[in-house]
Amino acid sequence: MLFRSVTSPPESTSATAAGVAKIRVNSEGVSAEMDLTVIARVVDRVTVEPSEASIKSNRSVQLAARAFSKDGTELARLITWRSADPLTATVNPSGLVTGGAMGVVTITAAADGVEGTATVTVDDLDVGSVEITSGDIVIEEGRASTAEALARDEDGNPISGRMFGWSIDDTNVAEVNVAGIITGKSAGVATLTAELDGFTDTVSVRVTPRPVSDLQITPTTITIGEGGQSTLSARAFDSQGVELSGRVVSWTSDDLTVVTADRSEEHTSELQSH
Repeated sequence: MLFRSVTSPPESTSATAAGVAKIRVNSEGVSAEMDLTVIARVVDRVTVEPSEASIKSNRSVQLAARAFSKDGTELARLITWRSADPLTATVNPSGLVTGGAMGVVTITAAADGVEGTATVTVDDLDVGSVEITSGDIVIEEGRASTAEALARDEDGNPISGRMFGWSIDDTNVAEVNVAGIITGKSAGVATLTAELDGFTDTVSVRVTPRPVSDLQITPTTITIGEGGQSTLSARAFDSQGVELSGRVVSWTSDDLTVVTADRSEEHTSELQSH
């Protein structure tokens, strides 16, 4: 008996993913099989796009990462993200970067231990408006009050951590320092201005005289002869014992048949006995 050998043409296989599969062949009811192991391509490099980005504080930018093998084939791999400085910027699992404090931060994407990076610069938000939130200010001479201001971005959101420039148009009425502390100097009205990045707001500052809390007459007692004259003086003080100038005092006598009091100067009176 003669036997004839039959050989089928070779069959090509294509690996689609890493793993182990059985390859089977059948012919006229006879079959054979083999195990085929597919080895995953090794990640050679990871790219991040854009590689450089600039954002404002509280704003976001989307980064995208891609993994490649040594021969340049793009690989489907799980990408993990991290920020070198979460205070400057954070990054979520999908690569969305959100700015925090001003600065420069490196964002890293990793796949199978291979990393790629992007540099993100975080800038302050642009100012859209300035408001003096303390409103119009009324203070007494010699007293102090603190003005407060708020900056907002172009969307109307508050911006924190900004230093305002303060000025007042009449320093004879009041003064203001770099911290916005206003000190009343003399009675009157002035305009206070807060400025930041070219944006301003103004309020009025009204300085009122300190109220008189105490009067002292010098001398405290006096004796004059009938038909004689003498001069008295009065001094005004506030509640803190500070002498007040420029105040008008009025003089009276409870018995005009005994003595009369006439104002001769702002704080003095001429007494005339009868």
